[in-house]
Amino acid sequence: MTNQLLTEEDSDISKRDFTGLDFSAWAYDLFNANEPYQNRGIHRSGVGIDRYIKPSDLTADQIKYLKKQGYLQIINMASPMLFGLDNSFKINSLNLNWNFAVRHILTSFGHDITPSIFIKTTQYNGVFHKCKVQGIFIF
Repeated sequence: MTNQLLTEEDSDISKRDFTGLDFSAWAYDLFNANEPYQNRGIHRSGVGIDRYIKPSDLTADQIKYLKKQGYLQIINMASPMLFGLDNSFKINSLNLNWNFAVRHILTSFGHDITPSIFIKTTQYNGVFHKCKVQGIFIF
């Protein structure tokens, strides 16, 4: 796919995807944060920087990390609300409904996994998050 994009865009910068293929470039940049962007070289047309990163440009550790993030996206399914259960848990004595979700999000520093609890009463709606930030080398 990368080769096809390179062929189609040629030297016309306005046709270029400004980020390239996000996931492979994201993994590459995480592991090479101090590398100057211009070290990627000149675009094959001779105009601009070659910003595309192919899977073949990644190291074994980068591919392993990228695959792990792919598997972690399953965490996002941990939400009854995705299945139409918006008020799935009730405490009738308190006139309270609650629900939960867990989110895995890619970030500029690695990834973040955040559990959330949603609470609804007749007067208030609220959400409580516990943020646990995980960087590239913190597992």
